[in-house]
Amino acid sequence: LNRRLRVRAKAWLSAMRLPTLNTVWKRNRNQHARLLLAQLRAGVLQAPFDALPPQNGLPTLQPWMIYRFMSPTRRGASPTKSGGNTPSGVGDLL
Repeated sequence: LNRRLRVRAKAWLSAMRLPTLNTVWKRNRNQHARLLLAQLRAGVLQAPFDALPPQNGLPTLQPWMIYRFMSPTRRGASPTKSGGNTPSGVGDLL
């Protein structure tokens, strides 16, 4: 990824890193993380990652956004099932 896309991805990762006890927010954050990982693996950043994250929390993802980049075999699967704590490629952005 070029520098501009890396900066944008890093900003989204920072927005997702905010601590919370709200389970709905955690679920939304995890959906954003899965979608961001899928888009990074595909080498593109599309909505909602085509702009910097909003300052007032993460927007709720539409169902079509969630499934657009997820292959049928990966839907519902955790990106860390490979055994590592950090999905491959995400650590390189930090």
